[in-house]
Amino acid sequence: MTTSTMEGGTTAFRKLDFDLSGRTAVVTGGGGAPGRGMGREISQIFAAAGANVVVVDINPEAAALTVNTIRDHGGEAISVSADVASSEDIERVAAVTNDAFGSVDVLVNHVGIGNNASLLDTSEEWWDRCQAVNLKAPFLTARQFLPGMLMKGKGVIINTVSICGLTGGRAGPAYTAAKHGLIGLTKNIAACYGDRGIRCVGIAPGGVRGEGPEWNSAEGRVMGTDEQPNLWPSLRRALDLNPRRGTPDEVAPAVLFLASDHASFINGAILPIDAGWTAV
Repeated sequence: MTTSTMEGGTTAFRKLDFDLSGRTAVVTGGGGAPGRGMGREISQIFAAAGANVVVVDINPEAAALTVNTIRDHGGEAISVSADVASSEDIERVAAVTNDAFGSVDVLVNHVGIGNNASLLDTSEEWWDRCQAVNLKAPFLTARQFLPGMLMKGKGVIINTVSICGLTGGRAGPAYTAAKHGLIGLTKNIAACYGDRGIRCVGIAPGGVRGEGPEWNSAEGRVMGTDEQPNLWPSLRRALDLNPRRGTPDEVAPAVLFLASDHASFINGAILPIDAGWTAV
């Protein structure tokens, strides 16, 4: 990391560079088509900052697309197809990562699934799968990679908790409950391991263009999708309060900052990235 300092009286002026050279980052949910997907943008901006990036996605074609883009621009990346809710798959991700790049410095738990079904329309099967992907998976990945970070005395875990972890009416009950739980996990890791050099933080994006059909059409925003045709009135009101939709490349720079040494005093915090949606 390079900084330049000019001293003038008691004021120091620094030019900040975000250099992750020599570090390895694992990004779950890192696949996606060009211009779509926060995980893809996070993976690319990390690679542009010099990190070795491990793109994890249940869809091997999506993961390969991200990796190929990174390599085309001179970056270092590999892809691993995995179900992040499987401890066996996470162990395999760790083994492949270690063989390619060594131990992990940054873990981004981005992958998530959700819908806007009401509680009475939520099946037990969907509830269990939603908890597994959104809450169990970050537990599994943190448990897998935290020991290596502790050996180094330094590491960063960044969890995508969504504004649904901060509010009660922006999504369905399964997703909302899981994201609230993920905030608790984030704060617990920060509290328990902060004095050993580990930082654990969360980002809470609002509606981001390209992350799902409900954010990509006026009809979807007001009436739902084919799979979720009837949104309850409180969700419709919440959508009406949304200042605007964001884009994945408006989220990724914040994640890069949190992963960098410039965020060394930030631990256990949840950063809303939502154009002020949770402020209204």
